[in-house]
Amino acid sequence: MKTDKTELFEKTPVTRAVAALVVPTVISQIVTVIYNMADTFFIGQVGDPNQVAVASLCLPLFLLTTGLANLFGIGGASLVSRSLGLGDRKRARSTSAFCIWTSAAAALLYGAAVFALRGAVLPAVGADESTYGFCESYLLWTLAVGAVPTVLNAALAHLVRAEGYSGKQASEWLSAACLTSPLTRCSSSASKCKSPARPLPRCFQTLSQRCILSF
Repeated sequence: MKTDKTELFEKTPVTRAVAALVVPTVISQIVTVIYNMADTFFIGQVGDPNQVAVASLCLPLFLLTTGLANLFGIGGASLVSRSLGLGDRKRARSTSAFCIWTSAAAALLYGAAVFALRGAVLPAVGADESTYGFCESYLLWTLAVGAVPTVLNAALAHLVRAEGYSGKQASEWLSAACLTSPLTRCSSSASKCKSPARPLPRCFQTLSQRCILSF
């Protein structure tokens, strides 16, 4: 028996299928932009320019997690969608599993490596005596602790969309962004960049998307 998502890949006209997948994806990307702006905004409420600078100094290191997520997520999503279109669900499942586990392993290694080599990495991105301590704390939460949920969050988003659940993926993205706001606000109230405000909503969103893939 064919499901609605199978019909989307096999028999729905291309224009309608693309629209059904693209619109929620665009909405989720807009939410991501707002989410990142809110992150910087709340850090700015601390009133310390050094802490605001940390978000920019560590941005190149954090963006590499996006590259890891896209490496496995976009490549895997392409194969998953083509396999579903051919009716080969076994291949789609094995591809999803491979992408999930390899992206998690790569993120874990990357986060551990960057934090272990922070003494050389942070000066290379421009950290000085006034920002080094804050950068170190920021890396602890966003990469050492948060690299795996961050990479899985984006990789799973690609895989969920590949299965035709763009609407659900966008709703999970929005819920995580809403959860982030009060956590980031608490972080700024503490006047230190030492709160797990970023990893926690990523974990919540990752678990939600993993549940969608399971069914």
